[in-house]
Amino acid sequence: NILLKYNLIILNEHDSKTKSLTDKYWTYGRINASDTNLSELQNQINAWKYQGVYGIYLDNLSQSRRAQEISIVQSVQQEGLHLIVSGDIQRLTSSSSSTYNPSNEEIPFEANTKFAIKDFGYAERAGSDNYATKEIIMDSILPLVRRLKSKNYEIMGMARTPNRKSFNFVHTLGLMLGIDYLY
Repeated sequence: NILLKYNLIILNEHDSKTKSLTDKYWTYGRINASDTNLSELQNQINAWKYQGVYGIYLDNLSQSRRAQEISIVQSVQQEGLHLIVSGDIQRLTSSSSSTYNPSNEEIPFEANTKFAIKDFGYAERAGSDNYATKEIIMDSILPLVRRLKSKNYEIMGMARTPNRKSFNFVHTLGLMLGIDYLY
């Protein structure tokens, strides 16, 4: 398994210099899916497409109701852009939830969708190191990875690693679980 397959960049802001990046790298424009309404999200998708990005990084997608999540994903896919999704991935890839998905609809993710697992294996909070315990890995991370792999989705582990020890831990965990990308 090769963890660093591609040069991938996620941009937070539109910039006139973006075009020089989009010619060389897989560049994604970040959109916070929980911040805005659907028409504003569509404007942001169009603005990123105009900048020449390869795809859209939908951050916090699972903060919406299922009908809105479906509309957002379809808006990106209809523009021919690739998709990286982050949020509550357990919830996003499940069709059962009476609260926010009463009709049990699945989100129609395309096969090339990538799922970003934030704080993958390590999270730095309030100055303390928080490594994923064996229980968290076996009970939460591994079943999620297996579920995504069974649907042929690609998985991106995301973690801020402030030192070599945490970096090595995250990379080793990524190799052991067959993660496709680390960011």
